[in-house]
Amino acid sequence: DLLHIIGQTNLTASAITYASFNKIPMMIELVTKGSHPRRTLPILNRIWLPKLKELTVIIAISKFLKQKCLDEGLKDNVWYRPNPIDTKKFNIDPRYKNRNRKKISNFNKTDILICSIAKFMPQKNQIFLIEVLKNLPKKYKLILAGPKIRSGNLFSRDKNYLKKIKTLIIQYKLQNRVLLIENFVDTEKYIKISDIYALPAYNEGLGTPLLESLSCGVPVIANIKENAFREWIKNKHNGYLVELDKFKWCKAIKNLNLNKKNVIGSSNKIKKIASENSIFEKYLSILSFLRASKDFNKQIKLKI
Repeated sequence: DLLHIIGQTNLTASAITYASFNKIPMMIELVTKGSHPRRTLPILNRIWLPKLKELTVIIAISKFLKQKCLDEGLKDNVWYRPNPIDTKKFNIDPRYKNRNRKKISNFNKTDILICSIAKFMPQKNQIFLIEVLKNLPKKYKLILAGPKIRSGNLFSRDKNYLKKIKTLIIQYKLQNRVLLIENFVDTEKYIKISDIYALPAYNEGLGTPLLESLSCGVPVIANIKENAFREWIKNKHNGYLVELDKFKWCKAIKNLNLNKKNVIGSSNKIKKIASENSIFEKYLSILSFLRASKDFNKQIKLKI
């Protein structure tokens, strides 16, 4: 009845091509920085592009991706939305840190705790944080958590990347200052016991933990070159935007001192814009509309 297409591979390009030729409604999500709305299979793209104004809704998770759609003349059928977050879990709770830090980590309340949760892969750039931590005073500690690839084409690349992180931890004698968790974790627990959330990643579409951290009132320090990060972080308001220089990151981390009113205001804004319930309701209305539509030549004009 309809196709919901997420990501950018030859498989998703095939799905778009098939749906276009067979007049099947589509919901296409642009979720990575390199995503593009008009994509087809190699060679075919030289002679044919899908008509994405007809019975198609395109979802962009950042203003940068939305602009790509506008540049292609796609406007009325584009829905710009952030990644949804559970605002019942990700909220400001001042007591949580002191109650739970010692329970789920080996760090105490006098430590200044930096956190980064992501899949262990070069794009996430966790290894940069090891270099940063090496140049910070001993009271600064680091949590790196997230899954690792256990099979597939990128297994060797990511295995070697994680091995290099472990080697540097030992080489710099940071074993007592780094908590390394090679698995999925409950993001809420680790964000809420932290003082700073760190995002040194590159080529990011958005990064859900960014929104979750801001919603929890935890300041974020991030790579200034990423469009998605600049969209949500206001420098010296709810975090810092810094180029990927370890000494500049050290300076930003040591000088972090934000106005609490600004932090609370940022949290409230995130919860209003990115709440799961609000976003899921809009999904349902779009899916219902596409499912019920009979006119395959109809150009979509969203009202959400």
